[in-house]
This record gives sequence, C-alpha cells and structure tokens, in this order.
Amino acid sequence: MRMEWKTLLAAAGLLVATQAAAQITFYEAEGFRGRALTAEGTIPDMHRFGFNDRAASAVVAGGRWEVCDDAFFAGRCVVLSPGSYGTFAGMNMNYRIASVRPVGEAVVQYQAPAVVAPAPAVVAPAPAVTYVRPEDQRFDARVISARAVFTASGRQCWVEPEQIGPLELPGAIIAGVGDLLTGRQRATYFEHCATVPAGRPDYWDVAYEFRGTERHVQLRVQPGPTIAVNGNGDMIG
Repeated sequence: MRMEWKTLLAAAGLLVATQAAAQITFYEAEGFRGRALTAEGTIPDMHRFGFNDRAASAVVAGGRWEVCDDAFFAGRCVVLSPGSYGTFAGMNMNYRIASVRPVGEAVVQYQAPAVVAPAPAVVAPAPAVTYVRPEDQRFDARVISARAVFTASGRQCWVEPEQIGPLELPGAIIAGVGDLLTGRQRATYFEHCATVPAGRPDYWDVAYEFRGTERHVQLRVQPGPTIAVNGNGDMIG
C-alpha cells in the first residue's frame, strides 16, 4: 500500500511539472521576429493583450496547445506540438489567432506537424524613447549685438530773449536796424543748446543667432555673451 501511494504521488508530481512547463511564445512577424507574447495558460481572448490576429510564428517550449481563429476557442482551431513554427501560412492561420489554451483543456480537431526551424534570436528590447517638447528644451544662443535705445534725446535747445545795445549788433538777430542805430535797446531772441547727461536706456535691442538664423529681442537689461532660448528659438525667462 505504501509503495502504491509513492507511485501515485510521483505520477501526480510529474503531471504538475509537465503542466507547469507548458509554454508557447507567439511573434508578430514570420521567422520569430517582432513583438512577442508568451502564454503559460489559457488566453480566451488575445485582444486583451493587444495580440489579436497578430501572430505569424511561434515556439512551443512545452505541452501541446490549441490555437483558434476566433475568441473563446470558436472558429477554426489547430493543435501545435512542441517545436518551432516559423510561419502559420501553411496551416492558414497567419495573423488569425485570437485565443489559445493547453490541449488538456481543448477538444483536438487537427494536429499540426512541428516545423524544424532555428531557435529565435534573442533581441534586446528597444530603449524607451522620451519625447521632450521644444518649448521645454534649453539652449544657449550667441549674442551678436546689443544696442542701448533711449526715447529722449541727449541734447536740448531753447530760445530766450536778451537786451542788446548798438555795440552788440554783430551777434544779434534783429528785426529793425533803425532801433539799434538810434541807441535804443531792443529785445532779441537767441537759441541756446545744452547736452543733457544721458540716463539709463529705455531698453536694449539684442540680436542673437540660433541654428543659423538671426533673431531679435528687446531686454530691460544689457545681456551677456549668450542668452537662454528654447527649442523654438524663443527666449526663456
């Protein structure tokens, strides 16, 4: 009796190990290329994994598997034995598989012969690509020129009346010569000009270069040799 129990336990362990080792991997292109999906159990609808009607080749690592061209094992079904299947074209299942399950849960309809093919090459996953918006990028653009702009002139002029006599005739602007010759004083207007000390510029007209193109911007302060711009060439800050 003890020996029989050992035999039954060993058989049960072998069955569990065989079921656990059952595995099938699908590829979205012939010759084991493209994205892959590995199943170790029943998948009634491959659409949930984004693989519906996408498989074109497969490798059965263990167990026998039923594949069907409709969800929930409807439509035409084929059983795959352990082996490599570089294409499903010969069994009219290319890009048509919608559900899969181990044969222990399936009703066998057609036994497909295993196709001897080289093991699929191990392809490293492509690195993740992170998109950065141009407005979030940062570059240093070279300043070509910076010109200070003043809205008010640095020179002011005005006119003032002055009393002049006959001896000052050469330097006067007179309206009547007779008044001066008779000795009478006359109010004459002279223009006076003065240079007003320049204050702070109203703004700086800055030219800078970004990717071979000259651009302009107005700044409140004088810039340095470079200014920060984004991927569109617009100034930051």
